[in-house]
Amino acid sequence: MKGLLLKDLVNLKQQTKIYIIIIAVWLAIALSSKDGSFLGGMICVLSVMLPITTLSYDEKAKWDKYVLSMPVSRKQVVESKYILALALSFIGCIISFAFNLFITKDASQSILMSLAFWAFSIFAFSVILPLIYKFGVEKGRAIILIVFLAPTVLAILIGKLNINLPSKEFLYNLKFVVPIFIIAALLLSCYISIKIFKNKEL
Repeated sequence: MKGLLLKDLVNLKQQTKIYIIIIAVWLAIALSSKDGSFLGGMICVLSVMLPITTLSYDEKAKWDKYVLSMPVSRKQVVESKYILALALSFIGCIISFAFNLFITKDASQSILMSLAFWAFSIFAFSVILPLIYKFGVEKGRAIILIVFLAPTVLAILIGKLNINLPSKEFLYNLKFVVPIFIIAALLLSCYISIKIFKNKEL
């Protein structure tokens, strides 16, 4: 398992400069607008895209055929991707919190925003990873686009249709429901991905 994670981290290291430049550009935008939400959103997107990038490398290199010739199970291969995704999304959450706190000077708002982005990151890759294991990275790109565009489109529709937003009490109660929902989605996603990969012909 450690070897699988190390391999992915080495692959991602090749693009470190690109990610730093992207974050730097969005940090400059956030500082000029004094709004860290867009930066948090970009970090959220990156934390989801990074594990998918490793899957793309694996697909091009026919890595799955090679790794299964070693004493590694298909279950471990899939689990390593979920561990990587969770770790990267958590790091993204910490970075998002630090930048938001620096920009807004509001600790409570920064914590809530960072946790919200982290929850969305986990939900996003919980939806995306099983579909990529089923259809492959190339076919899965359209699905990735839909997952990230859907909240934006929904927000625009709510604004245009003058739909009443949920009450503060309702949103407050969500803090008890969302963690359970996210954990359930993550576990179900991992189970489905393992099942798909076990039945996949390589």
